[in-house]
Amino acid sequence: MFHYPVDSPFQREATGKLHFGVGVVTGKVLGSGVALPTSASTADNFEGVVINGFDRQQDLEGKLYVLNNQTVGVMRRGRVWVRLATGAAPTYGDALHMIVEGDEAGCFAKEGGIAIPGRFIGAASNGVAPVELCMAFLPQAALTVTLHPRRCQALLSERRRTKSDEH
Repeated sequence: MFHYPVDSPFQREATGKLHFGVGVVTGKVLGSGVALPTSASTADNFEGVVINGFDRQQDLEGKLYVLNNQTVGVMRRGRVWVRLATGAAPTYGDALHMIVEGDEAGCFAKEGGIAIPGRFIGAASNGVAPVELCMAFLPQAALTVTLHPRRCQALLSERRRTKSDEH
């Protein structure tokens, strides 16, 4: 059985700046807000990927916007399609990196930006690609490793055991 944790934090970006499929980092209010990454963002700040909760409405011109101060679904772990940086051409198994600067902040590529625990699980298609996010309070050492699915599962299990031993 798969478990895809999705949080619902507020997003503080200007209306229309945040898009589905981009990566977000911790916002100004820890635990309840997210924002697009900046050059100061690190892998520890990564919160997940913005997903469409199917509760959004189009405007009169057919455009879909994520509004300022609106809650958004943010997937932390699992398989999801992400937006790619211009020119990114990932293939199965490539490392997952989030761009943290410029107009493509929050988009993904196989190099540049910051390494995110996960990997690409398919090729690019019209500016998006499928990824598998392997994060759920992973140990810091895991952030620098390109993870194989079994290794991802082993790290998650190890972390759960460690957490239960602490309590």
